[in-house]
Amino acid sequence: MKSFLVLLALLPSLATGVVGQTLTQTVRGQVRDETVQTPLAGATLKIETATGQILGGLTDDEGRFAIAGVPVGRATVTVTYLGYTPLVLANLQVVSGKELNLNLLMVEDYAVSTDEVTVSADRVIGQINNEFSTLSTRPFATEEANRYAGSLGDPARMATNFAGVVSAGDTRNDIVVRGNSPLGLLWRLEGVDIPNPNHFSTQGANGGPVSILNNNTLDNSDFATGAFAAEYGNATSGVFDLKLRTGNTAKRETSFQIGFAGFELLTEGPFKAGSTSSYLIGARYSTLAVFDAIGLQFGSLLGIPYFQDVTIKTDFDVKKLGRLSFFAVGGYSTIDILESELDEVDWNDSDIIDELAYQDIRQKVGSATAGLALKTPLGTRTLLKNTLALSYEWRDLRVDTVFSDQTTGPNFGERYRVNTLQWASSATFKPSAKVTWEVGLFAKHYQYDVQDSIARYSGADFTTYPTRDIDEGTTLLQVYAQNQWRVTERLTLTTGLHALNYSLNDQSVVEPRASLRYQAGKATSLTLGYGLHHQTQVATLYFSRDTVTGEQGNRDLEMTQSQHLVAGIETTLPGQVRIKLEGYTQWLTTSPSTPTPARSAQ
Repeated sequence: MKSFLVLLALLPSLATGVVGQTLTQTVRGQVRDETVQTPLAGATLKIETATGQILGGLTDDEGRFAIAGVPVGRATVTVTYLGYTPLVLANLQVVSGKELNLNLLMVEDYAVSTDEVTVSADRVIGQINNEFSTLSTRPFATEEANRYAGSLGDPARMATNFAGVVSAGDTRNDIVVRGNSPLGLLWRLEGVDIPNPNHFSTQGANGGPVSILNNNTLDNSDFATGAFAAEYGNATSGVFDLKLRTGNTAKRETSFQIGFAGFELLTEGPFKAGSTSSYLIGARYSTLAVFDAIGLQFGSLLGIPYFQDVTIKTDFDVKKLGRLSFFAVGGYSTIDILESELDEVDWNDSDIIDELAYQDIRQKVGSATAGLALKTPLGTRTLLKNTLALSYEWRDLRVDTVFSDQTTGPNFGERYRVNTLQWASSATFKPSAKVTWEVGLFAKHYQYDVQDSIARYSGADFTTYPTRDIDEGTTLLQVYAQNQWRVTERLTLTTGLHALNYSLNDQSVVEPRASLRYQAGKATSLTLGYGLHHQTQVATLYFSRDTVTGEQGNRDLEMTQSQHLVAGIETTLPGQVRIKLEGYTQWLTTSPSTPTPARSAQ
């Protein structure tokens, strides 16, 4: 007791000592050219803290920097380099438990002269990663997913805070962009298209209750909402272009946290001291499943959601070949909702309507994508990127009818398997600061193994009918070319073409894209853009059969076609306040639900 009282007496002085200490952290990273990814040696960095303290440093021969002793809290980082537009990163969070790693990309100035350098508007974080996306694109930093109201660390939920974007409901993160179906959204990770990255996803959906994507492993990414760049295809409403960050190349770090998305363990660091190769591994397990395992109950849940996911990225320097990365993202979820096991006090015969009111639902869902990406600079003006990736989706769903005597019988069954092999390749050529060219292709082969069935009752007897029985493959080939021409210091013209061919029904389309951006002043810009976009239908829709005749009536369905016209104005006010207004019109001329042409405008 005496020892306890002594400890209580010492607490005020201990607290004073802790408060008196200034907690600091190291800010490190790499500065590179945005287009060809070459490191920028000798770039100047300035860090200004919330208290007004100024720290600085220079990048080494590999464009890397490390600035120690930065006080924790909010900070602004400014990067300058001769011949490049200054880069400003405002309101960054420096924490004591983990180093802040920054992957910084700088844009070459319109005109470069050793006698005179024209400095245009500063490029603030919040600027897009893809230089060809000059309008209707909203970048987001990873920490925003933790700061936006209701985002729960989920990038998809965070996006619903953007203008023109809403959620389909509070229980899911499906993204509705300017009134379009969530199915019109393209998910892209590390340069390749990925399947629906959500736990408990359903057939034909593009969202779910919980994201597989771990916000703490993501790098700054782009979200496009209309008339997007020519490299993005097979989408009609929007594009989520996500990047995984590179692990710390100087220090091994491990963290643990508990949140809505689950119990999370994250580890990263160099493979060996002095190496520029690194690893990043994040794993999560559902919070409710852990609580259930230790006997904690939350109300009268009929089923406990079990889910787990993992994210991996490794990065290697392969000398003359450039940088080689391995990445993998995957998740598994399962839930059983068994109303046949309700207690008698919860069972209400008056709820039975034709003996079909109650159901037992058993669902298991999973998806995974793994790939190898190689970035190879050719000199200082050309960059080659090649990525080979394999995706796998699976889903097992069984729904049983619960009768009034609490016995069960079959209602619906689903077995869904899809393998996707994908190769993405591009070449970016920048002959000068005024002109950039990029050409590329995406070749994807899908292999489907899907069986669905329903049961029809006649009294106590039932008959099971197959609705889908698919064992077939198909290929989607996409090629594109895009060009950006800085006509003057203020005017930028971006043009491109995207072409698709779908082997299932041998349909081909060509899509023109174009946009103008005019810098009316240092803080104000005007934009205008047009894009033609197509999207194939949900694959299983093509294979649907009539439950009586067995006929496949949807195989020749055309792609959904959408034309976007966007005009906007954007200005930056003092204090890093940005105001952006856009007018958006869309023409939907082909969709499976509207067999005759129809026009819609927003």
